[in-house]
Amino acid sequence: MQIRLQKAVSVWIVGVLCLPVGHAFAEGDDNQKETSLKTPTWLIDFSGGINAAQAAMINWAAGGENSVAGNAYINFNTVYINGSHKWEAKLNTQYGLTWDKTNLLNKTVDNLYAATKYGYAIPGDHFYYTALVEFQTQYDRGYEKIDDRKKDRNNYISTIMAPGYLNVSAGMEYRLRDLLSVYFSPINCRTTFVLDDSLSAKGKFGVEKGKHYLFQPGMSLAGALSWTFYKNMTLKTDLTLFTPYDKDFGNIVVDWNVRLEMAINEYFSAVIGTSLKYDDKVHFTKNGVDVGPKVQFREIVNIGIGYTFKHETPKAPAE
Repeated sequence: MQIRLQKAVSVWIVGVLCLPVGHAFAEGDDNQKETSLKTPTWLIDFSGGINAAQAAMINWAAGGENSVAGNAYINFNTVYINGSHKWEAKLNTQYGLTWDKTNLLNKTVDNLYAATKYGYAIPGDHFYYTALVEFQTQYDRGYEKIDDRKKDRNNYISTIMAPGYLNVSAGMEYRLRDLLSVYFSPINCRTTFVLDDSLSAKGKFGVEKGKHYLFQPGMSLAGALSWTFYKNMTLKTDLTLFTPYDKDFGNIVVDWNVRLEMAINEYFSAVIGTSLKYDDKVHFTKNGVDVGPKVQFREIVNIGIGYTFKHETPKAPAE
């Protein structure tokens, strides 16, 4: 219990300390102030693409198997600023499949994330009273082993809205232009959905057996960075930490994503991405035995047809 409390207190401390640190940045450099809020402004950032891979072998002495793989992704973010009001909407989604003769069709990536956020600016243009709603799930069934789908399509471990996550929160956000944001919320209501009856009956994702949702009030700390360090290369990363106000207080749910987007030319792009997750409510099994929660990690490298678009409505001349 002491270790859990130390973890939770550390989140509180970091969240509170972020506010004066951000204020020092804001006052230390007037050139870092946000774009003028006097004129309504739209900021739009879009990237999307299709990636494919294929391998074919005939009488290949080293061995191997014919395979085809592909995935599609969309990342869309829009911001509207009008006076002291700021509204942001975000959609991140991707889905990918791979096929080979042995294991037939299996998914490689599968994610749907949508969020909307409203902020009211505090004088100084860097701090916002903020309300945030986030939703996350997947499109298709997931299987523990790559050949499980072929053996029994009903032996899945996840599917659409199992799990599904809904976060509703309010707090304080610090923003440094479009480069960095830090959001601390002492009021975060996190709901985990398991709407599939077979998975609900097994008590998956921390939801009690036979139940379809788990409601957890708690607190969260989130940070996001979008840094274009070269004209055609952008690093994007976001980290979210959450701990509930219940007997699991101090157990921190971690969700950390990193993407390096590279535009090769007008039509082709490359993406390197990683995702790291940890949730003590998500247990894994090995040979039918529960082995508890584990750190989840995924890495992807994609090269294919892609398109990026950034737009900012013209701002009125400074008075």
